[in-house]
Amino acid sequence: MTAQVGQFDHLPEVYDFLTFLKRPDVAIEGHSKSKDKIFTPKTVLQAHFNGQRGLLQQLLNQTLSGERHIPPPGTVLKDFIAVFATLLVIGQPQFLQRFIEQNLCDDRLPFDVEPPSFPATTDGISFFDRFRAAQWRFCPLAFRCDGVNYHVQPEYVLPLCQRIQLRRSPPATVFKVVIHEQYDPFGESALATTNVVSDVEVPCNQPSSQCLNRTYVFKEFSGAHAKEAYDKELDAFLHLQKAGSQLGKTIIGFYGSFIYGDTPTIILEYADRGTLDEFLKDTPAPEAGEDIIRLWDGLLRLQVALNTIHNIPTGTLVMPAEDRQHSALRG
Repeated sequence: MTAQVGQFDHLPEVYDFLTFLKRPDVAIEGHSKSKDKIFTPKTVLQAHFNGQRGLLQQLLNQTLSGERHIPPPGTVLKDFIAVFATLLVIGQPQFLQRFIEQNLCDDRLPFDVEPPSFPATTDGISFFDRFRAAQWRFCPLAFRCDGVNYHVQPEYVLPLCQRIQLRRSPPATVFKVVIHEQYDPFGESALATTNVVSDVEVPCNQPSSQCLNRTYVFKEFSGAHAKEAYDKELDAFLHLQKAGSQLGKTIIGFYGSFIYGDTPTIILEYADRGTLDEFLKDTPAPEAGEDIIRLWDGLLRLQVALNTIHNIPTGTLVMPAEDRQHSALRG
């Protein structure tokens, strides 16, 4: 992201903060449809100032020295730190108090259209366009654990620490992704439909303790038949989700879906144990009676899942035969 700074960049406190924003652990590269892919979690900003007592007060004193009132650093740190960081990046930190007065706080970011109360410069010219362009770094997408089919603007940065293509089979491309720990709402408590083995395995290049509960599959749809295929598969997973408890641990986890710009995406569990065939080849056969019973109990429960998959309703989508063949979900 290009930092557009003005008359404040000569101040040591401002210069140090802009330098801090360039650190690799602060300027984290995510995934975005726009040219700017860098994101910085709000908690990183808060930790930076919490770790250096008095630093935020000094920064406020320097940048707001000409203002009638300087807000308490606690207020800024809690509710306006992303706003303040954005203002520092575009060289307009002196307007922080205007944002506080109008309650244009971090929770209201990102601004897509200019709020009626958005501040203007002394000559009456709004700097909204510059603010809007810079804000995305400090408000990456917060995935929703209960979200289905929600729309995401293409300017959003997806807080992904890793995105690796596993396979492509038009109209879908499958990616293994690792969601940044502060933006992963799914975790162990998410209501997924459960596990099934995968036909692809890619090792995670991060320690397993950091990666295990943050690794997922994004199935992205594109091309002429993307919408039909996405709708059909989403309907199928929603149907399987209703079966829930009766399926047990036999179906891959489904965590929701979103439409990123013009790309429909389904979020699934990442199955990293290989295929069933590989499991049977690599795992010694059970010898104890209890283990043999557990194995066959698990295998026989698969028929419930198979029966459910084969009886997924075809839905009410009306489409030409050519489109239908691209959208069919086969058991």
